[in-house]
Formats: sequence, structure tokens, C-alpha cells
Amino acid sequence: LNDLTGEAVAVSILSQGNVVLVLKEETRHDFRVATHTGSILVAHASAMGKALLSELSEVDVDSILPKEELKPMTKNTITSKAELKRELKKIRETGLSFDTEGNYEGLIGIASVVRDATGRAVAALSIGLPTFRADQTTRDRVSVLVKMGAQLISYRLGYQDKAHSVRDLEEISTWWEQNKLASTF
Repeated sequence: LNDLTGEAVAVSILSQGNVVLVLKEETRHDFRVATHTGSILVAHASAMGKALLSELSEVDVDSILPKEELKPMTKNTITSKAELKRELKKIRETGLSFDTEGNYEGLIGIASVVRDATGRAVAALSIGLPTFRADQTTRDRVSVLVKMGAQLISYRLGYQDKAHSVRDLEEISTWWEQNKLASTF
């Protein structure tokens, strides 16, 4: 995904109400956010965190986030658990999580969960875009790419979803080339 887009790609896991980056491929562009493998982000303020939180029961979300008020990281961070739960419901329906400047000003995150062989969400895959490169058409294309990438990793971990499965990188590359925009990436 990093080779196709040139944008930052990350994989994270959920740990004690936060997300921990376990893999990051840096953007090839000048604008970048200083996160690295091992960085810890507040789950409710990131696309990866919200994707992973969406897989939890309401009881588990309440356990991880016991207060109604959530800590703001930027002026765009979701600050109420009720608002977060509404967003988690949408993520469950679409399989995609978005975060617009919730953790870092100037950055949009798009994420989807990665599943193991049992179907359990074990990680989240995301692409981060600077807001100035993230028009709606670009977001839509990157959203499909993130979902396809998460499906491929899930497939390689043994997850069997016949309706929504990507089985190799060539499938992703072909889709990307067929849906290429004029010099966006």
C-alpha cells in the first residue's frame, strides 16, 4: 500500500485503551507525522483505535473508557463516549474507520481491522493522509485500498471470508491501476 500510494501505512494493536503501532512504513512525501513503531496513540482519537474499539462489546468499551468525557487531543477529537459509540456503530456497518485531525492536526486516518483465522480482530491497518491531499475522491480510493489491504492480511492469517476476500497483492495493484487518478499519488 505504501508503494502504491507513497503515503504512511501503519498496523497497530489495541492495548489498555490505546493503540500501539507495531509496524509503520513512512510516507515518501515531505509532510509527515513523527510516529514510529512502538508509538502509543489514544484509541478514541485515531482511525485505528476506533476500528479496534468498534469490535468490542458495549460493556468492554465502557470498561476501557469509564468516563463519559473523553480526553481531547486536538480541537477535532471526539470528546464524549456517546458520540464515540455512535461512530463505532457506523464503523461496524461499513468496516471502515475515519479520523479527521483527532490525534494530529493536518492528518486524516483511514483504517480497517485485520482478523485472525477465528475472525477475531487482532490489529488495524491504516493509511494516513495530510488534509491538503485528502479530497473526497482520494479518501474514497484510499478507503477501498485500506479495506483490501486488511482483507489480504486477514486472509494470510487464515481468515476465510468468501464474500470479501482479497487473496494476493496483484489483486490490489490491479484495482489501484484501474482506478488511478491523474497524478494524485
